[in-house]
Amino acid sequence: TGLRASEVRGLSWTAVDLAVPCIHVCQRADRWNEIGAPKSSASHRSIPIGPALARTLREWKLRCPPSELSLVFPNWARGRPWPSLAGQTSGRPIDQSRFAALLLRVQVLAGLAKDCGKRDNKGRAKLQLRYDWHHLRHVAASNWLNDGIDLKRLQTWFGHENIQLTIDVYGHLITDAKKDAALAARPESAVFA
Repeated sequence: TGLRASEVRGLSWTAVDLAVPCIHVCQRADRWNEIGAPKSSASHRSIPIGPALARTLREWKLRCPPSELSLVFPNWARGRPWPSLAGQTSGRPIDQSRFAALLLRVQVLAGLAKDCGKRDNKGRAKLQLRYDWHHLRHVAASNWLNDGIDLKRLQTWFGHENIQLTIDVYGHLITDAKKDAALAARPESAVFA
């Protein structure tokens, strides 16, 4: 979805519309796990989600530990493996270190984690993230641009304050050699027509 990590950590079920389906960004969890407004006024936005993510969220909603803030990814009780339903949640957002650990766990299961060349005390390879959350945000932008999304829509979905920021960060990805050749040929055709 291209959400910022703080927006995912602060995401509440009331902001997830599984009927449409889309996610409404209306709050975030800062580095101290305080719930507050998104990063900027442009960060208040709605982002469409695909059917696979909608299905996964429906399934997760049935298993998600309850929290007083109705968070999609609430923090878990100390000493209990998350997302065990036996564990109690603190009701607060998942903290940054646990969020990174969960992301690593997902990447290990998907075969994406990198061997960092070190061993733990049991002789097993230590693994690290291949893609941190910000990399995944860039992957979303790259894929949308590759699929032909316009920069204005990308600006809106990413919550950028202005189009210039979107162009500065992602403008280099807008390349299409065949389209460029066709565009260059049009003036020639018009002159010789």
